[in-house]
Amino acid sequence: MRGISEGLAQKADVAVDWVKMRYRAWQGVLVVGAFAVAGYFVVPSGAPQDLVYSGIGIASTLCLLWAVRLNRPVERWGWYLIAIANALSSPPTGFSTSMT
Repeated sequence: MRGISEGLAQKADVAVDWVKMRYRAWQGVLVVGAFAVAGYFVVPSGAPQDLVYSGIGIASTLCLLWAVRLNRPVERWGWYLIAIANALSSPPTGFSTSMT
């Protein structure tokens, strides 16, 4: 009987760590995103700035997909459509302005 209660206690600790990880994940994404946006204004204008813009767009799409996977909402198709629209709009904008 003692083994079962220890196993449940370990599972509870893992669940608490998972919640802490999810809480820290959005903070990490927020900090990295803030530095990326600040970096956009630091790099020279033109092609380098356009590539940073595209990178931010691609990263935001990946973060959206990661959040849908992590939170598993019941209605996830709307989130997938937002991610697809973001993925289709971000890179062409940066590359089209860097080619002209």
